[in-house]
Amino acid sequence: MRKGLILFVAIFGVVLSSCTTIRDTANTVTPESMVVNMTVADLDVDESLVSATVSWNWNPFNRISSKKSAADMAALRESGADVLVEPIYEINKRGLFRGGSVTVTGHPATFKNFRPMTEKDAEIIATMKNKVAVATPAIPTSAPSFLDKLRPAKEPKPKKSISLGEDNSKSFIDLIYGFPSSSDIDGGKSLGVMYGSYNTWGWYAKASIDWSEDDTGFLITGGAIRRLPLNFSVFAGLGVGKGLPDAFTIPIELGVKWNLKRFNIMLGYQYGINCNSDAGASKPFIGLGYNF
Repeated sequence: MRKGLILFVAIFGVVLSSCTTIRDTANTVTPESMVVNMTVADLDVDESLVSATVSWNWNPFNRISSKKSAADMAALRESGADVLVEPIYEINKRGLFRGGSVTVTGHPATFKNFRPMTEKDAEIIATMKNKVAVATPAIPTSAPSFLDKLRPAKEPKPKKSISLGEDNSKSFIDLIYGFPSSSDIDGGKSLGVMYGSYNTWGWYAKASIDWSEDDTGFLITGGAIRRLPLNFSVFAGLGVGKGLPDAFTIPIELGVKWNLKRFNIMLGYQYGINCNSDAGASKPFIGLGYNF
């Protein structure tokens, strides 16, 4: 069995004040002080492994971090442990509107042998954390940042990479509104939906319904998407369908997306090659979507 030393800090303050009188003037000085009492415990780590799986149906507001926490709690309930040591997470996304699952595997561990901290414990903690450790039950101090010295240093956040092969993929779904126009179209409008997924490179598919005062049409396009710095990405594709005016059409499009946390906005342009006419239809479009 492996044992680790866990530090618990319980804090209470004692404030002392004194008063000095000179003639008719009174000055009050309140020294800052703290009394710190610490308790330590052994961490009894089981060599066996325990695992638990949490599944969910599709929901645009699901967060993987919350599902990891739920999996941790399920594993702790199953094993009766206090903490999970060296957890490993396996994340399975089943695709659009199908949800996914998170499986956690780790060593169950329990706290035992609670006791007041000794000088030896303090030396071990100071060595492990490279910080000040207190070996006596009560120590007054005038430094207001004393407890900050006991906290472990914050680990610098690793820089995010967008290289292929790492789990930086983004899936998204967008609602599209367009403005088809040509010399043969009066009052053209378009509604559509776009779905895709990408890491550094990725794919997308888009379907839209176009209508005007005289005709209606339906177009399907798809293509490639490329991630750029500063949360930008560009996409380009082509497709087929019945366009405006009423004829077989080959649409060609390109556009740009910008992500703001879990949301994105899009600007694009589509040109439809009308197979029954020399004149094509142009369609600027905008979009607003959600990343998951």
